[in-house]
Amino acid sequence: MNHADKILFSEAIFTGRGEEPVPGGVALRGDKILAVGSRADMEGLVGPNTEVWELGDRLVLPGLCDSHAHFMLGIRNCSESFCKTLDESASEADCVALMRRFADAHPGLKRYFGAGWFPVNWGDAPMPTKKSLDEAFPDVPVYLECADGHSMWVNSAALAECGYTKDTIPSTGAIGHFPDGEPDGMLYGGGMELTIPYAKDLPRDELSKLAESFIKRLNASGITSYADMDGQTPDIMAVEYPFIKSLEDDGKLTVRLYLYPGSFYPPKALDVAYFDEFDKYRPKFNSDRLRIVGVKTYGDCVTSVYTSALLEPYSDKPETCGELMYGSVEPYERWVLEANRRGYNVRMHCTGDRAIRMALDCYEKSGKLCDAAALRNSIEHVELINEADIQRFGQLNAVAAMQPAHLPLERGEKLVRVGRERSRYEWAIGSILRAGGVVAIGSDYYVTDFSPFPALYAAVTRKDTDGVQYGTCTKGEEMTLAEALRAYTWAGAYGNRMEDKVGVLEAGKYADIAVFSKNLFREAPEEWLGCDNVLTVMNGDVVYTAI
Repeated sequence: MNHADKILFSEAIFTGRGEEPVPGGVALRGDKILAVGSRADMEGLVGPNTEVWELGDRLVLPGLCDSHAHFMLGIRNCSESFCKTLDESASEADCVALMRRFADAHPGLKRYFGAGWFPVNWGDAPMPTKKSLDEAFPDVPVYLECADGHSMWVNSAALAECGYTKDTIPSTGAIGHFPDGEPDGMLYGGGMELTIPYAKDLPRDELSKLAESFIKRLNASGITSYADMDGQTPDIMAVEYPFIKSLEDDGKLTVRLYLYPGSFYPPKALDVAYFDEFDKYRPKFNSDRLRIVGVKTYGDCVTSVYTSALLEPYSDKPETCGELMYGSVEPYERWVLEANRRGYNVRMHCTGDRAIRMALDCYEKSGKLCDAAALRNSIEHVELINEADIQRFGQLNAVAAMQPAHLPLERGEKLVRVGRERSRYEWAIGSILRAGGVVAIGSDYYVTDFSPFPALYAAVTRKDTDGVQYGTCTKGEEMTLAEALRAYTWAGAYGNRMEDKVGVLEAGKYADIAVFSKNLFREAPEEWLGCDNVLTVMNGDVVYTAI
């Protein structure tokens, strides 16, 4: 008799195939799921050495896949060098005070980093400048990344360290200036390029400890797969990828890590010659635990600082429509086609309707020359889409990788930027789903936390955790709980071309499983926020338990 190594019994098993959980059990042998069925079916698989988990009415589901997040950046944000409370700031002065308090509690650091401040939380105040930071930090470099991930506020010491002068001209993006031409401390998009060597400077021994801690935190949240959207260029890959590989080699990688190198901000960001460099890494990064799946690039930046590319001018800044990150459409067409020819998925950051349309056009064009059915090209964020483009996701087999928790984070920003009528389709998750598109949920950690419960709550209710509803329209844009869970499991696997191995609970799939403290299907959405993940199995091994 072939007995199971482990069996998880529960009154609520969500396999990912139906709309409701069912009672029964999940049997595991080795790293795979042996069987899923009724308790009677499973009891025949119990042997003298079978480890049996009686989970009551806790919700058993496939291990979660965070479909859009940041791995190395996420690790670094766990460092004691990072201030993580700037999202609490209500003004520039308030933010500086929080940073000063952090520095007083962490004296002696050669640099200070922070993230999470957001212009919309400061009302109609102008963008901050280095003057306030210089007064509080006259000598130590300070790097404060905006919550949008595409803007940075720095002091004079940081500008000097990175080599910024009034004559610095970025290859993409922009640098803020005072009327006299001096840099004012605000860096936008590609204007952040010179900060990269300093914002990533951590000792290897500290990085190793942070990585182990970070992975354990992911497992504690029920995450067994993680799509890394750092988009490293070859020079950065040469430093970071050997470290990432060492985590797998040392048995410390208890998540399936899907890597997406690509284009960031250097002058040749869409140079197709990069693909020869990417190809060199593929043989060693081709396991089911650590794999280079595709490439990442940027169509535009963010609406918060008017760098999203729109079809029409901004309502509150009519002199601009924003712009595509790399200027014209042609380099994107070359990049997408070359990536798809070599078997790479393309994942393109696009928040504005013009950038989204451009990306879909590129995918359509490439799909006519490549095997479109085998591709999993994706658009990341899809914050503001034109109604005419919604059905194209399903038509083009393109994935919408979206982050429901970002909608409340913005606190109605799109209403200000583009007005009520045009923001009807902000974060149009429901519309894309109903039109046959695949929506995969992620956190964009560190922009929002990777705990699944706030994201599930936002996806189903379109509300912030305090119950406030932001945005212009929610009717038809909510997800059902079953849809949200599939978006967090199967859709993530699908987008990373792993749906034949993970993403649902069925025999033959890898034994990647999460167990929530309650059956969410029997609880009001408000109760989900008090839930926890209590058990995580990855590759058949228990990698986290709170039972």
